[in-house]
Amino acid sequence: MSMSRKSLLDALIVAALLSGRFFWSLLLSAVIFLVGSAFGLAAPVQAGGQSALRDRPPKVLPPQLFDMSVYDDVLQLHLQSGREGVSGPDGVDFPGSDLKGLTRVKVSCFPQTSTNRASQRVDCDNFKCLDGKVVSEKQTIAWPIKARDRVAVLLENRIKPFSDTELAACSAVLARLRLALSLNGNVLVAVRVPDPCMDRLIAELRRKNFYPYKEVRARLSTLIPIAIESDLGRKEMTCFAPE
Repeated sequence: MSMSRKSLLDALIVAALLSGRFFWSLLLSAVIFLVGSAFGLAAPVQAGGQSALRDRPPKVLPPQLFDMSVYDDVLQLHLQSGREGVSGPDGVDFPGSDLKGLTRVKVSCFPQTSTNRASQRVDCDNFKCLDGKVVSEKQTIAWPIKARDRVAVLLENRIKPFSDTELAACSAVLARLRLALSLNGNVLVAVRVPDPCMDRLIAELRRKNFYPYKEVRARLSTLIPIAIESDLGRKEMTCFAPE
């Protein structure tokens, strides 16, 4: 009889302890829920028990700053689009010329940016392009770029979207700059472009036989790359692959 009473007493003690733990765990869960709700941490739940967070659109990262000091020199491209008083939506018309709709690409240089954060822009070249091809080039001054310098190219951003005609001109100039830098003994480290035009620029580079590396790596005998990166951090390595 005493053993039965003892067993019953032990069972009551265990039940009390368990009920106490259950109470405190419930209290702790309630506190966590209230704190999470106050700071917006609690995820709304849809019908079916799935979190609505999965349906939220991903956050768009802000444009990343372009640090010129990472490179020895920086070349900047400025594309001249149509403006008031100039016919054609994409290019520039020159009075007295048979060529219509030319796109002008101005190339400026920020020399020695790795050692001089106050490097001043110097205008170097002016290209005129038609149908995605360079038809003329006028060099203002010789490039202030030393041999074996690591160079980046920056496509100057603007509010107005770039047209396909302008990006075709940009791709033609990039191919020219890639060759000129190689002949000068330089390394073209990166081409920085606004994210909205990155895919269209890569499509235009295809017309110049620069393809994404992953598509042509099996048939490459010589590596002639142009590394494209956007201001949102996307990157694509393109390489020259003759047909």
